Amino acid sequence: PGCQNVSSGHEDVELIPKGSFSEMLKSLRGKVHIVPSMLQSLWTAMDKGEFFPAMWFREKKLLHFNGGLFREPKALAITDDQLELLIESAKADWRDVEPAIFGTLLERALEPTERHKLGAHYTPRAYVERLVLPTVIEPLRADWESVQAAAAQLANEDKEKQARTEIETFHRRLCDIRVLDPACGTGNYL
Repeated sequence: PGCQNVSSGHEDVELIPKGSFSEMLKSLRGKVHIVPSMLQSLWTAMDKGEFFPAMWFREKKLLHFNGGLFREPKALAITDDQLELLIESAKADWRDVEPAIFGTLLERALEPTERHKLGAHYTPRAYVERLVLPTVIEPLRADWESVQAAAAQLANEDKEKQARTEIETFHRRLCDIRVLDPACGTGNYL
């Protein structure tokens, strides 16, 4: 039923307290009539960054989920069998699922006019790499190779301290690099 399992992935990356979504689903067995209102309440709390008054969320304030995904939370009614499918899918480890898959699913679920209004187009990983590799990664790798060569030469000249300084300077420069994800969608650019 739509994006109802979207919260399970948030649980895996600990954007919501670990185990909380799964426990909530299990507690709703035999009470599927309240599933839509529970999910809508959860999604409202995620949209606003508020507390979700349920014991599974351990009285923690939820993070604010930006991007408008939960701005108008509408959950569909489900059957007992569908709830069991959700519980089963919540057992999976969603951390290793390529984020672009969710972006593509969301993009295709939107009406074309809504998608255009939101600017909801998820760039495939191959396109991101085509842009990021030559502009960010390859220049950094080239710089790193130069630093390694300079450090090796200094080390061969018994200038260990200067070799170490060469590497530490590169490391500091690397730590100061900031990358702006132009869309802040699935984070593929980052």
